[in-house]
Amino acid sequence: GLLESYRSPLQKDIMPQFKSLMDRRGNFTSVIYLMELGIGVNTKKLKELKNKHLKKLHFIPQRYRIFGGILQSMNIQFGNFIEVLMTKLIENEGKYEIIEKYSGILSATSPTARLDVEIILCHILGWDRIKLMINYGQDLDGEQLCIFKTMIAKRVDQMPIAYIINKKEFMGLEFYVDERVLIPRPDTELLVEDLVESLADIEDKGQVGPEINVLDMCTGSGAIILSGASQWKDRKGLRKDNDKKINFIGVDVSRPALEGASKNRDSFGLDGGNLIESDLFG
Repeated sequence: GLLESYRSPLQKDIMPQFKSLMDRRGNFTSVIYLMELGIGVNTKKLKELKNKHLKKLHFIPQRYRIFGGILQSMNIQFGNFIEVLMTKLIENEGKYEIIEKYSGILSATSPTARLDVEIILCHILGWDRIKLMINYGQDLDGEQLCIFKTMIAKRVDQMPIAYIINKKEFMGLEFYVDERVLIPRPDTELLVEDLVESLADIEDKGQVGPEINVLDMCTGSGAIILSGASQWKDRKGLRKDNDKKINFIGVDVSRPALEGASKNRDSFGLDGGNLIESDLFG
């Protein structure tokens, strides 16, 4: 498509030859064909790009002449064409090159640089890491690359990944998180497991009345109270003799934090999770 803007409408018979050459050798290799021609090309700049991106590729000299003949027959201005083409190709870096490049950049500030890059890519593409590995060779489009670079810049500034992609898995649930709340910690899952076991024990022993209130102060994202409610809901479905009503209540003084918790409650379909704006003494 890029070449279309540089050719006349009468030269359609040349396009199949160009596309065939591109398909055989790939985009970056085709740029090298142009570089070797040296006609109206900023040789120093392009050689730097060649050294950066194409150290391991090998080329057949005869094909340079074939490619040059195609472009010359199409009256293409080499200087303009090569600059535009090279810009587009660099923007559409393959994901493998992106992972390698930005892992190196992040390694100065993050001990999990490669994992960070892969998580951000998976978030942008809507993939899991297995699919990312299988599709390493595919490119990001311009919009995706722009979003990716913005997120990488935040990670370079040491913003946590969970805040960058606005999600954190906890107890098998994907919580929405942002800078208004603390990020759920994996070891806190033990607390939720103890909560559910304690509720089951209390209910079995009949130690309280027909109603139980579980209160989570400073609930933040709702990770503890909502995952507890979800776990209890699943467990309750397996128990036929439960007759007690258990109320799961999350309290926070921060309205913005409760907005995030409400979003999580709704996404999990938890009708029984009550969220209240109040301080410790309200």
